Amino acid sequence: MILYFDNFITDEPWKKGNYLELEEIRGSDSLYKSSNNLDIALYSLNSYVEIDWSHVVIKLEISGDPEGNKRRRFEKSIKRLFPKKKLHFIYKKSDSQEEYLKTLKLINSFKDEWVFYTGNVDHPFIAPNKKTLDVCFDEL
Repeated sequence: MILYFDNFITDEPWKKGNYLELEEIRGSDSLYKSSNNLDIALYSLNSYVEIDWSHVVIKLEISGDPEGNKRRRFEKSIKRLFPKKKLHFIYKKSDSQEEYLKTLKLINSFKDEWVFYTGNVDHPFIAPNKKTLDVCFDEL
């Protein structure tokens, strides 16, 4: 199975008025006022380590990183998390059909029938263990 992570990582909050419920939450606790989405993404990806991936495709853009320090830190962390996996880094998010189709072409070249898509930086694997996922695949 292929792990496909495709995200834009930014610490810039939504503009006021776009998501009123989130504004209320962010205003209620200092923890929510300034989150580090790069660390949140790494936390989520760390939760996927125990799954046996044939390939790991990391497609992302990181805002506010003109010297590439965040990108280097992120890539180094991913290589540590998935040391024996086939890693593919693409530093351009899928913000158009054309960009998505480029990635789809790459994914199709792996000849793997399953793709696990993670379209958000804050969606960790939350099953009590990997057996739950294995049962799902056995059923499929």
